[in-house]
Formats: sequence, C-alpha cells, structure tokens
Amino acid sequence: MTDQVVDVIHVKSRVESGGWRPAPWVVPLFAVAGIVLVPWILFLVSSLPTTHASAHWDIAWAGFDLALALILLGVALAAWRRSPWLEGAASAAATLLFVDA
Repeated sequence: MTDQVVDVIHVKSRVESGGWRPAPWVVPLFAVAGIVLVPWILFLVSSLPTTHASAHWDIAWAGFDLALALILLGVALAAWRRSPWLEGAASAAATLLFVDA
C-alpha cells in the first residue's frame, strides 16, 4: 500500500483580528455615492416644480434621494465597522436603487 497525502484547504470567513471584513472598495464606493447625491438633492429641490400631479412633488423626490443618500452612507459605515447590520443596509440600499431606476 502506498501512503496518500491529503491536502486540506482551510477557508477562513472571519479575520482573526475582529470578524468579517468587506472588500476594500466597498467603504469608499458607498461613501462617495452617498456624498455625491447631496448636490443632486439640492438641484432637485431648486429645479423641480413645487406642484405636479400632487402637492410638494419636489419634496417627495428630494426626500427619496435623501433617504437613498443616508442608506448608502449607512452601508459604508456598516462595512467600515464590520457591523452585522451590513446585509440589511445593503438590501435596503438595493431596494431603493431599484425603485429609483
């Protein structure tokens, strides 16, 4: 009989220094996306008509984009802090982006 060597690959899903770590591009991407939305929100507030089919249409759009900016910044913060809230915040951001599209 021959001796067989079995190689085992160990996959570590957590970093030993404190938990799961997102990809390095996640934090800057979501932070920049949230910050870039701020001038867009200001543009919407100043350029959209106040009334359309409903009163305060400008506030509705700006409010939606404000929520989107906050949730994108929340994703960046959760990824930076390695928070367990990251999946929920990312899901909420994806939902708002889908609705916005």
